[in-house]
Amino acid sequence: MSTITTVEVVRPTDALRLALQNPLTLLTPKQLFDFEVEELVTKGFAAYDHADSFYKRLPSTGVHVLVPPKPRPWNRAHLNYLVSLIEVDGEKGRNYTDPAHFSDEDEVSDGPHLMLDVDDTHYLNVKPSVSRATILAEGRHPFCTWRGIICALLFPWRLRGRGWYLAGSGGRFGQLPCVRLFNGTPILNAWYGNALREFVTPSCGSIWLP
Repeated sequence: MSTITTVEVVRPTDALRLALQNPLTLLTPKQLFDFEVEELVTKGFAAYDHADSFYKRLPSTGVHVLVPPKPRPWNRAHLNYLVSLIEVDGEKGRNYTDPAHFSDEDEVSDGPHLMLDVDDTHYLNVKPSVSRATILAEGRHPFCTWRGIICALLFPWRLRGRGWYLAGSGGRFGQLPCVRLFNGTPILNAWYGNALREFVTPSCGSIWLP
């Protein structure tokens, strides 16, 4: 009799969503990473070999996010498609920005990389300019637009009750991109850097290249 080998794949069930909100106690970093890789490969953003080198040195604690290569062309039509893949309660995301109006403030790798020690719980009701300065002073990296989109794709339920200032990217007239829910719909839009009680400035501790 032949033996069928099964592979356990982590799926975004309600239990997993709860675990992802408390990943340090309910999910191992490898389980979280497995989920990310499967989601990004399924959506066509990543290939399995993008993650290979990171598996070998994945830290045993913390939340770490795989960022696939930045797509080309990086234009509004493509951004509309990318944001439409962010879904919360059946509502697909909408884009209201033109990437031509924004640039990344920090040097960002166009290839696959790993964000380590990701945090989206600090700097609530703080101006993103202040948050950004503090984040950089701590040796951390604020999310740029592409990294924010990836995290929203992977963990859209994290947007409930909070918006993300993507302070790693900046635009004209002091605006910066942000990801948030508007009447239940995920959106990417431009926003002035006000201190708002429903906005945070997410960041990561460091960035690894393959």
